[in-house]
Amino acid sequence: MPKMKQVGTPINPKIGERLLFTRRQRHLTQQDVARRAGMSTTVLSLLEHGEQSVAVERLAVLAKVLGVSLDYLCPPDEVQTEENMDKTFWERL
Repeated sequence: MPKMKQVGTPINPKIGERLLFTRRQRHLTQQDVARRAGMSTTVLSLLEHGEQSVAVERLAVLAKVLGVSLDYLCPPDEVQTEENMDKTFWERL
């Protein structure tokens, strides 16, 4: 049976890239950040690699732990709009 594409909240890979870059820039391990943010290292790894979506509340906690703004992790010009989300959804089918 062929593997079906997962349908859900679109993932912005820039968020993961910025999480990873900032964590490394601050010389923190995934264990350090995950513990301070109250999440598992597995979830953090998935976020950093753009393989899992993230709720804004959790993103705010990560921003605080890393000492950056929420805007830095997800700038307004990169936020998914309703139109983009529909387009992304249909392209993944």
